[in-house]
Amino acid sequence: MNYWHNVCKMVHHWVFLAKESKSHYDEYWSAVTKDIQKHKTFLWAALQSGEIVGTVQLVRATKANALHRAEIEKLMVHPKVRQQGIAHQLLTLAEDKAKHLNLKLLVLDTRTGDVSEKLYEKFNFIKAGIIPQFALSHTGTIDSTTLFYKLLV
Repeated sequence: MNYWHNVCKMVHHWVFLAKESKSHYDEYWSAVTKDIQKHKTFLWAALQSGEIVGTVQLVRATKANALHRAEIEKLMVHPKVRQQGIAHQLLTLAEDKAKHLNLKLLVLDTRTGDVSEKLYEKFNFIKAGIIPQFALSHTGTIDSTTLFYKLLV
C-alpha cells in the first residue's frame, strides 16, 4: 500500500488544482490506493530517470449492470516530456489490461479542445458528446468536457 500511496503523492504537484488542500489530495490518493488493493483501479506510472512523468488509471465499474466496462482516468504526462509517446504507451497498457479482464467498453472524458482529444481519436475512441460547464480548470474557468467511448469487442 505504501508504494502506490507514495507514487500517488509524488504526482499530485503537477496534476491537480493548485489551491487544493493537502488533506484533499491525501484523501483522494488514499482512496485510489484502496481501490488498487481491491483490484477496482489499476494505475500505471511512467518513469524517466527515476521520476514519475506520467500516469493513467483504469477504473472498473462496480454496479451489477456495469461490470463489463471501465473508465480511463487521469491520463497525464508532465509538460516537460510531452510528445515522446508516453501517453500512447500508458493508454496502450490500460487498454490491454481492459482486454485481459474481458471488458467490453471503455469510457473517458477530457476537457473540450484539449490536445488529448486527438490521441483518443487515434486510439479509435468515438466522441459521444459534449457537456458544457463540466469542470473547473486551473485558470478558474468552468470548461466543457467531451465524452468518448470505445467498444473492445
